Amino acid sequence: MKQIVHRGRAIVLTTTVLATIFLATAALAQMAGQSRATLVHRSGSTLPSQQTPGGKSGTHSPYSLPQPTTTTQLSDNVVEFYYVVKTGAGQYDQIGIHHVTLTDKHGNPVPSGNALMMLHGDLWPFDGAFGGEFSRQTIANYLASNKVDVWGIDLAWTLVPASESNFTFMKSWNLQHDINDIETALTFARTFRSQNGSDGGPLTLLAWSRGGWHGYALLNQESQISCNQRQVKAFIPVDTYYKTNVPEIQNFVCGNEQGSNNAIANGQYDADWSIYRTIGQEALQSPNIASDVCVPPYTNLTCTLSIVGTYSDSFVPYYHFNAGYVPDNDYFSGVATGLVYSNPDRINALFSGAASYENLQMLADTYAITCGDDPNLPYDKHLADIKVPVHYVGAGGSFGSYGLYTLSLLGSKDTSHHIVSFYPPDQAYKDFAHVDLWYADKAQDWVWSDILDFLQKQGHEHGDKCDR
Repeated sequence: MKQIVHRGRAIVLTTTVLATIFLATAALAQMAGQSRATLVHRSGSTLPSQQTPGGKSGTHSPYSLPQPTTTTQLSDNVVEFYYVVKTGAGQYDQIGIHHVTLTDKHGNPVPSGNALMMLHGDLWPFDGAFGGEFSRQTIANYLASNKVDVWGIDLAWTLVPASESNFTFMKSWNLQHDINDIETALTFARTFRSQNGSDGGPLTLLAWSRGGWHGYALLNQESQISCNQRQVKAFIPVDTYYKTNVPEIQNFVCGNEQGSNNAIANGQYDADWSIYRTIGQEALQSPNIASDVCVPPYTNLTCTLSIVGTYSDSFVPYYHFNAGYVPDNDYFSGVATGLVYSNPDRINALFSGAASYENLQMLADTYAITCGDDPNLPYDKHLADIKVPVHYVGAGGSFGSYGLYTLSLLGSKDTSHHIVSFYPPDQAYKDFAHVDLWYADKAQDWVWSDILDFLQKQGHEHGDKCDR
């Protein structure tokens, strides 16, 4: 068991801290020395929140899209365009939209017949989860290089600056708030694509970690509207679940729901994750100094490595972020000295770019879905009506096969899965894990190529068929 000190008070912390933040995704919020929140306040544009693609797939009501806030060259012919889009009148009613795409010799996005929207989970927005500090060695760059038109979203909570201290605006930020923002991002992408010569039809949605809850909830909602109004034609849930048939897991999630509800009842509307940014920054700057976050014998570096590399029995047995080297083989509370599949510097950079806050009511809603104790919750009433192709991707040292049960509840006739695992279930504590999916040195061969295969199959579909 590790102990972590936060704001002057000691907090007992095993890797269950990762369960508390839950299904974390990854993203660096730094670019050119400025935080993503700084970029938001510098420039922003409004997309009509009520305007959605109308008529048949590929036809849209015309309106002008904003110019990108920033443009980043990822490789010789792949560029990331970043937009900030207002979604309402509130100060923080805004989302970030990313477009990673092949460009022509003039720097303009090349039309594509295959498009993907990528959705992050807890802690970090798009660039760290899927962009890896604007590196060439990322799934976003890999897919774009293979002619997939890649889009991504930064949910509104990731853009709230660390300086904020009044979170009453988050009181109404529930799961539906995030779903609406995802629909806005899909509308934006489809409108852009229809205006640049692409088909403008529904996209495939990839959702990692907590984002999987958002993805299933969105599909649950879209299953009840007409075919030509739907914005998602296929779904790739990555290392996540929505429902479980394991009593121990359900009990754990129900406990998290109750804890979240108690905090909300006491006037707390945010989850504060700023400690993770501190952990990552200290590991990068002074790796061999005794940690002032984790108590001895941890250094700044082994503090981070142990948090990601040792496990907790939480949302699934043996849950962890990255497979770690633990010399004494104590994978529960030992000191990790390295990572098996991923580069420690990249993981420390990932932590240093963590968002500061997350909306607590949304977390409570997702816990309630898996707990199943709220009959009035709308997000899981139509799972049997979800009939789009679904391809689950998992890691043996994380959600792994526990994500397959949800697929059995869907109405889709086209479900498949790909789980990366090198150990039997009783040794999952040292297996390929949650963040390794994106950051492992061989992730392209083991994970991304499988996702590309599925996308290329969907690219041959017209995207206007609701039941396949």
